[in-house]
Amino acid sequence: MILVQFKAHLVHQGFLFSLGYLYTYLPKNLAGRGGGVNCKTDFIIHYHCNRSFVVAAASANLTQTGKLKIVPNSSNYKKPSRQMAILRLLHQQRAILKKNLDAAKTLPLIGISYNPIAHVGTQKFDPIARYKSTHAPTSIIAGKVPAAQSSPPIRDQLDLTFNDARQAYRSKSTWEILRAFIVFRLCSVDYLVENNQRLMKFGQQVFGKKLFEKIMESTFYGHFVAGADQVSIQPNIQRLREFGVKAILDYSYHAHEEFADRRKKAVARTYFYMNEAQCERNMDIFLQSIEAVSGATKGTGFAAIKVTALGRPQLLMQLSEAIARVHRYVGAVTGKRGHVVEQQARPEDLKRRLDRAAKLDPTVQSWLDNMTYDSSGLIHILPWKGLVEAQKGLGETLKVADLSTGKMQHLVPALTQQEEEMFKNMMRRLHTIFKVATKLDVRVMVDAEQTYFQPAISRITMEMMRKYNTEKAIVFNTYQCYLRKAFSYLTADLEQADRQNFHFGAKLVRGAYMEQERQRAAGLGYEDPINPDFNATSDMYHKCMEEGMRRIKIMKETGRPRNVSLMAATHNEDTVRHVIKKMKEYGIKRSDRVICFGQLYGMCDQISFPLGQSGYSVYKYVPYGPVSEVLPYLSRRAQENRGLIGKTEKEKRLLIKEFARRCLKGQLLYRPKGHYEIM
Repeated sequence: MILVQFKAHLVHQGFLFSLGYLYTYLPKNLAGRGGGVNCKTDFIIHYHCNRSFVVAAASANLTQTGKLKIVPNSSNYKKPSRQMAILRLLHQQRAILKKNLDAAKTLPLIGISYNPIAHVGTQKFDPIARYKSTHAPTSIIAGKVPAAQSSPPIRDQLDLTFNDARQAYRSKSTWEILRAFIVFRLCSVDYLVENNQRLMKFGQQVFGKKLFEKIMESTFYGHFVAGADQVSIQPNIQRLREFGVKAILDYSYHAHEEFADRRKKAVARTYFYMNEAQCERNMDIFLQSIEAVSGATKGTGFAAIKVTALGRPQLLMQLSEAIARVHRYVGAVTGKRGHVVEQQARPEDLKRRLDRAAKLDPTVQSWLDNMTYDSSGLIHILPWKGLVEAQKGLGETLKVADLSTGKMQHLVPALTQQEEEMFKNMMRRLHTIFKVATKLDVRVMVDAEQTYFQPAISRITMEMMRKYNTEKAIVFNTYQCYLRKAFSYLTADLEQADRQNFHFGAKLVRGAYMEQERQRAAGLGYEDPINPDFNATSDMYHKCMEEGMRRIKIMKETGRPRNVSLMAATHNEDTVRHVIKKMKEYGIKRSDRVICFGQLYGMCDQISFPLGQSGYSVYKYVPYGPVSEVLPYLSRRAQENRGLIGKTEKEKRLLIKEFARRCLKGQLLYRPKGHYEIM
């Protein structure tokens, strides 16, 4: 008896579900088993539909010529549209099934496992239990899998000038090189970029939806977006892997860019809160992205989420304001400024100031007893653990004892019961996402947002790290280095992770909301939070990266080599060179896999692919989704490329160089095929 495993997906009512690796037996003789099954193989497909598990069956015959013939079991699954979906998706997996049945035994098994012959009924849907990660049991695998022959990985010499066109674009066909050049050329036309949304809307009216989508797939969409769903992105993700680059998947469904202060000109998504039902749908989309990462990237990828998509953003604004008041409150005791950790406050200092009040009011004493601290001093004065785990409400948590009167006072205005429930729902959604990510061994990047949300997002993310990053970094926070206080934020969080002994994960970016932030600061009359110029931002970026590397070196020396993980998400060649130089100075090897690089899909390939092919850990931020849903994303990419004239000019020059080389060498029909090992 042989165990076969394969990756399956199913489209149902417009939603695509990644099913993980499923398995079935191939007995020598199936006659008389399973209610009269008489075909050589019987594939059972499980998928999530209407919060229940439904079983569909399709029969498949391996002919004598080796071709795979798939026939749906119409008695078990009667709707023709669903039959066709099963047929199409099984057909896509035929190569895996035919190539080597023995090799399939080593694939990870993800998903709830059933006896593929026995009858399986429906179950009540559990959003976490469904993501059960395990491996094929050795007791049901016939024979032993021979050890794979080890061979030295392919590695190229890295050209730090990033001028090697052949190395940069060997993953692209000639048509894709021409398309990239056309797209970058169009992005340099001011009129097209400034009016891109109006032109796209006009194009849909003139050409109709289907023809417009075909045009977009051949141009902007095809260049910047990997595909419409988890199935269609698989070839692109696999090609990235073949050329040494991994993926961060992000389902780029429609986002509202005018949230909160209604200012436009953002180059990243923000969300307009509609209702709790929409937040639930957003959570489901993030879960599907995590599931897609698990299947498509083989345990090496990331999924990206935004906290404002999972709850009412106004609550994050109030929580951020409460955090600012806490910092000022502790500063009134210590005479310092900054985070609680930075101020090195001692619990005795607060207890001494409030000793009399604590004797008169037991609630003050209880509040003092619930502060988080260690031998180095205070870490928190608020019970964050109880808040993020929904054991306490916002109103109950966001209180401090007044230093003058000793009475407990609220840090934010009283919240309604509905608002309290909304916040608990937001925490529940985040926990669901991180529990699933932990079970599927997928890392989750929590994107940074505007400064009026970010203190709350960072604090919640750090508490999620404390809970889920106990064995490895699953949860990653994002730090925007265009902020004047970026280094302060990063060092405070590194200190907390060290003192509370959990793995710390961080992505460093320059920032995506600069114009919004400056307009808001000017309008409300507070200090501009943004660094004065690009050079100041670059200095901040390098300073933050060096601090992270310094901590990594200390961790290695103390026997905790992987407690800090950093991603340098940048399109700047000078910054990449700086990070590589500092890695050598701090003794951090490529094989340590604690520092990686990240760029957007369709941008700066002359950085990503040479890095990946020379052995560095590199990721592409890969958006996917239907054409109609990713138009806002494409609009932002067009605007961003216009703002990076120097970089796009270099990319256009390299694209022309590689196209000319292929013409001279007679390689216009070149078909990309890479063999670079992903670690």
